[in-house]
Formats: sequence, C-alpha cells, structure tokens
Amino acid sequence: HSLGGATAALLAMLLRERGGPCGLATCFTFACPACVTEELARACASYVFSLVNNTDVIPMFSQANMEHLREEVLQSSWYDDPV
Repeated sequence: HSLGGATAALLAMLLRERGGPCGLATCFTFACPACVTEELARACASYVFSLVNNTDVIPMFSQANMEHLREEVLQSSWYDDPV
C-alpha cells in the first residue's frame, strides 16, 4: 500500500531488468504513488498494476502536480491572510 506499493513496483522493474528466475516478475500494488517518469510507467504497464481508489489523493500526486499545487497556494489570497 502507498509507499510499500511504490517500493514493490520499483523492485519488480529491477528484477525484470536482471532477468534470471525473477525476470518475469509481476507486481500488483494498492494506491501506489507516482514514483517513476511517465515514460518508465508506460514501459512497465504490462507487468505493474495498481488498484487506486478514485478519492485517494496520494496516487494522483506527482512532482509536477505538487509543484502546481504549491504555486496555486502561494498565489491564493488566503496564503498571506494571517489567522
């Protein structure tokens, strides 16, 4: 789940790259956050699968999404409004 899912996905990619008895590894994750580039995600789509709840924000976040969110927060009117 989440970070563990990302770790499992990365491990599956490494195992496949090494070949041998684990060269056909397949990975199923739950709520895996974005942990690779879009290009690499597409390359491993045939053997890394992730089940995602559509209301879970963690799997939807990527570095680009986080940077965009940060900019929106910094530009919002409530950011400078002391509480």
